[in-house]
Amino acid sequence: MALLRNSDQTIRRFIGDIIEDVVGNRTQLRLTREELLKLLISFSKRNRLEGDSRATLDEWLLSLNHSVFYKDYVVKYIPVVDALSFQWVPPWENMVWASEIRNANLKQDLCESITEMTFGEFEYLMRQVFIRTGWASDIAVTKASQDDGIDFHGKYIGEPSGLVLPLVGQAKHWKTKVGSEEIRTFLGSIAIRNDHRNVVGVYVSTSGFTEKAQEMIRKAPNQIIPFDIGSLAEMMITKKIGVSKMIIKGTGLDSGFWNDLHA
Repeated sequence: MALLRNSDQTIRRFIGDIIEDVVGNRTQLRLTREELLKLLISFSKRNRLEGDSRATLDEWLLSLNHSVFYKDYVVKYIPVVDALSFQWVPPWENMVWASEIRNANLKQDLCESITEMTFGEFEYLMRQVFIRTGWASDIAVTKASQDDGIDFHGKYIGEPSGLVLPLVGQAKHWKTKVGSEEIRTFLGSIAIRNDHRNVVGVYVSTSGFTEKAQEMIRKAPNQIIPFDIGSLAEMMITKKIGVSKMIIKGTGLDSGFWNDLHA
């Protein structure tokens, strides 16, 4: 009979059996030391291996402190829970497919993240978004007691002229559409300013605008830039605000090359 302890090849055979017989179709699994010991004793009998299974397992778990990749699984011993972890890693083809789905759903993900924000968080999101647009700067959130119908203000930078104008904004994190009355109030807040003729307004309503509100925005004496949650998310994606590019680099087997060899 062969000895149970020593070779990496024996460890990998043991892991391979666990993946095939125990892990199955699961994407992740943890096995305790006692569960592993029972599996190792059974593995030893099937393969006619001699040795102290408990001592061998202790030795193997120490070697598995560093991740091992086998049969599409990352296998690693986690001392804090005294268990062996199996985590499925999708093939390269699945990663590409998954990235395409995630890209397609990015706008929806952004919209959901915005919807889940509190009103206070949403106001500060406005600052973080608009200072990164390229056409706004010096954005500050107005204190609630001093807002006079204005939630944030700053400077508007005309494109491509570079002309700098005052900017004021309103942010409505509502479940209903903004109507003409709210737009009228916003325009009134602009009109009482000394520099009202040059002010550019930004109005963000997560639930959009009624038809009358949209008509009032179009006919307003000042330029008003409206955003609903969809157009806000689209701008954030275009300007790469609150999103980051994920790059996956790696090398896999060339299936065409190997298939040709077996033809």
